[in-house]
Amino acid sequence: MKRMKRPSPLLSFVLALLPACSAKPDAQWVEAELPGPSQHVLFEVARLAMRQHDYVVLVNEFDPVTRTARSGWRLDMHPFSGEGFRERVEVSYAPGQPGSSRVRVRVRVERQVNKNIARPLDPEYADWKPSTDDPARARAVLQTIRSTLGSTPPAGD
Repeated sequence: MKRMKRPSPLLSFVLALLPACSAKPDAQWVEAELPGPSQHVLFEVARLAMRQHDYVVLVNEFDPVTRTARSGWRLDMHPFSGEGFRERVEVSYAPGQPGSSRVRVRVRVERQVNKNIARPLDPEYADWKPSTDDPARARAVLQTIRSTLGSTPPAGD
């Protein structure tokens, strides 16, 4: 009877980490209840906030059916692998509490890092991998939307 070899502890450790490496990080949304303007006004305000924070505004990324608006990618390339990144903003909204004229606005700044080693400064060769979202930048975009609509943040914000 042949005896089976046990895998080495190092191999077991590496294999256990593989699913964790490929997992996509959870989206980190920042949200607030704001005065409920029309959908057109809300999209225009979102577009202005994206432009003010240096994101590329794409007209075809404003979807009235799903109530979402998404910017194009803003690149920040660096000469070292893993330090260059790209970000884009996603704004979504939904009706607020029943009987209220307010809307719940959610903002997310999605981030991906460039893992290309050979040509990290060339976007054509970039190897984009999901990274953790940037909630600080999402709060800044949300504050711009809030300020444009004339709403002040609650005391705890």
